[in-house]
Amino acid sequence: MIPQTPKGKRRFYRFGQDTDVPTEPFVALVPGHAAPLVHLTLPDGIKGRARDRIARLQITDSLGQGEDRLVMRPFMPTGVKHNWQRLCLTDRGRLSDWRTTAEGWGDRCEALLPDYLSLPAAADVWSLSIDGSMLVARLGLQDGFSAETALAEQLLLRALATEPPKAIYADTPLPPDLLAETETKNIPVLSDPAAFLPLGLGPLETLSQGELSLDLAKDPEDAEDQIRRQLIPWIAPVALLTLAALLWAVSTIIDVSRITEATAQLNATTRQEIRTHFLPTEPILDMRTQVSRIVTTRLSGADTAEASPKALSALPLLRQATATLQRPTVAVQSLFYQEGNGLTVLLDLESFADLDALILDLRGVDLRVLIEEASAREGSGVTAQLLIRDASAGGAP
Repeated sequence: MIPQTPKGKRRFYRFGQDTDVPTEPFVALVPGHAAPLVHLTLPDGIKGRARDRIARLQITDSLGQGEDRLVMRPFMPTGVKHNWQRLCLTDRGRLSDWRTTAEGWGDRCEALLPDYLSLPAAADVWSLSIDGSMLVARLGLQDGFSAETALAEQLLLRALATEPPKAIYADTPLPPDLLAETETKNIPVLSDPAAFLPLGLGPLETLSQGELSLDLAKDPEDAEDQIRRQLIPWIAPVALLTLAALLWAVSTIIDVSRITEATAQLNATTRQEIRTHFLPTEPILDMRTQVSRIVTTRLSGADTAEASPKALSALPLLRQATATLQRPTVAVQSLFYQEGNGLTVLLDLESFADLDALILDLRGVDLRVLIEEASAREGSGVTAQLLIRDASAGGAP
């Protein structure tokens, strides 16, 4: 027999059974041996139509039948989307007859499924049911079949020897040899779905693992054609939007090109100025590091060199500030001293937190600091311009 769900929420009707077709909504069941699940070995990286084509080639090569005689449907239960490994195979003529019959039942027929998918399923649990001369089996979440009881028993005995379940649900008595093997392997056989929860298995539920995605009454190709027809009215607007996006992208590329040219020109000018004032003969490798080193060297030796009164008045401030500015998180871009105003320093720092720490350290050595400008650099880091004065100087900062 084909059971209802444990809670009786779904009604089933098997093709050809000797009872009236239900008047309430139901799921029609076709013989599982006429719609078997075939396991394939497909690479995980291949998806979509390419995966379909490879699967069809494997099936036709192994069965030696033309593709036109078979309807192949991927089985994609819950948790399986692109990397499916099982196909449901049906004869095209037989499937057409099933669909014709189901259409006569109207909306009462909610779906058309192989009978083994009507059994409750859970990971590591087999569900078995004998209906007349046929045994219907659901092996875990992604496998199942139905066959004559004698043949099915041999298949199950072979499966028990290689991949036994942790428990078996059976709503009808099992064949003697199969029952004896389960006892040998200490595999519990239970007829109550609720009894699996204390074992840490389940819950054992019917049609809760995406089985309806294999509804044989629906043709996935028809669904794709319907979606394609629905998309046709949107083709023209999407084409216009694509064209507008393309034009915007072209204009953006032009702007970026201009910015790149301006940046290159600025870099060339900067290198020329550095060559003139700092590195007349030395190769320019890292402008910031080299200029910072030269400035530091010049400042440290300035007290022994001849200098104007204006330069001499700036040296204590320069030495005091430079000693604090020398740290791994700070790169000095430029230094400019103006009599009566103070020392203007352009810096690159790793973060605003480093800027705050630097200002505190400068003030800690009796310097007064004003942030004239501070902004985040594109990508990462901070650029800041500081005005530094001796703490004894009046006025701001």
